[in-house]
Amino acid sequence: MKHETSKKIISYLKKNKQASGAKLADFLDISDRAVRKQLKGLLEKGIIYKVGKPPKVFYLIKKAEKEKDFTIDKRHREIIEENYLIITPSGKKKAAENKEM
Repeated sequence: MKHETSKKIISYLKKNKQASGAKLADFLDISDRAVRKQLKGLLEKGIIYKVGKPPKVFYLIKKAEKEKDFTIDKRHREIIEENYLIITPSGKKKAAENKEM
């Protein structure tokens, strides 16, 4: 049941963007203490984060970190340039960047 409760909390936060512990307890129909225990686990795993200080604390889903920039080695860059045409949103041909790993 513990795992199911965490899934329900995550689902609720995705849908509603944020919630207080009391709101989650009402939604899940469990005690405040049980919700705090679930929230603590989710906080420790880095799935959610909290904003504010008691008595006004809200929990939100932690967004995935932005993908890091990457480079493409010369061989793969050549394959891309030979086989794909990159068009900008304005309709112009975009030259491939010459970054190497």
